[in-house]
This record gives sequence, structure tokens and C-alpha cells, in this order.
Amino acid sequence: MKPDERDKAKYKVRSELAIKLITSHPEYLPLIKDKYRTDDILEEALQLEPDVFRYIKNPSDKLIEVALDLDGSNIRFLSKHKIRELPEAVLITALNSYDEAISYVDCSELSELTRVKIFLNDPITALENGIEVPESCVITAVTQTPSMIRYIPHASEDIKCAALSLEPNVALYFDKLTDRM
Repeated sequence: MKPDERDKAKYKVRSELAIKLITSHPEYLPLIKDKYRTDDILEEALQLEPDVFRYIKNPSDKLIEVALDLDGSNIRFLSKHKIRELPEAVLITALNSYDEAISYVDCSELSELTRVKIFLNDPITALENGIEVPESCVITAVTQTPSMIRYIPHASEDIKCAALSLEPNVALYFDKLTDRM
């Protein structure tokens, strides 16, 4: 074996050992040499054990995306600044797999399209977290699930009428009924 080939073989073996160590004892991650903490090695470790993410200091955007794709709860380990910089598609992926992720996101900074996507994915969680969406989306959701009206603070008369037309018992959630209802 040539010296260059020997070095490559050593690196490969040590990389595999680093991955095994990272996945079995992620708390040892800071002790692993930098040359064995590359994005590729860390990504492979994440694929095997997504919980490793909590031990990665200053993860790259690529690692953040992989970690959130594998387990949305990894959003807990990001700074508010990093969360604000996430592409909205990555946020939606995290929200799809971890309902509590919404509590880490400043929803007022999300585009209307993203708020609508979040709402359509889980309307009740969106409404409970104050995500504002166009009234047409709310009416569509209420026509699919009339009892959802109870989660809508200050529902317009149109929304209430849409819910009532499908399920009269939702009137129990209203403070008062108008002539139109």
C-alpha cells in the first residue's frame, strides 16, 4: 500500500470509529478531533441518531436542515437567531413532525403562505398559537370541522354561520346568536 492510500484508509477507519462513538456517546462529541467532526461525518451520525444534534456546537445550515428533517424537536437546540434565519420550508418540515415547534417560532415574521400552510397542516395548533390567516382559510377549515369554531377567538359572523350550517350544536360555543345565525 502506498503512503497516500494508507492515510486514506486510516482516515476512513477513524471516521467510522468517530461515527460509532458519536452515535453511542454523543456527549463525547467535543472530545473528537476537528478533522473527524466534518459535516459529512456529523450528518451520518445524525442519520443514525438524530438526538446527537443537541451536542453539535455551531451547526452548519446543512446540518440544521438534516436535523430538523429527521426530528422537528431538534428546533429546541437552536438559538432564536438561527430559527429566524431558517428557510420557511425547513420550518414547515419541523412543524409537521413536532407540534411544539410552533412555540419556538416568531409567527409574525412568517409569510402569509407559510402561515396558511401551517394552518392547513394543523388548524387547531395554529389557532391556539395565534397564527393569523385569511378568513377564507378559516371558513374552509370550519366547513371541514365545524367544532373547530371553539378555537377561533373573535370569529366573524360569516365563520360562525358556516359552522352553524353544518353543525347546529356549535352554537353552544357562542356568547350570543344574531338574527342571521
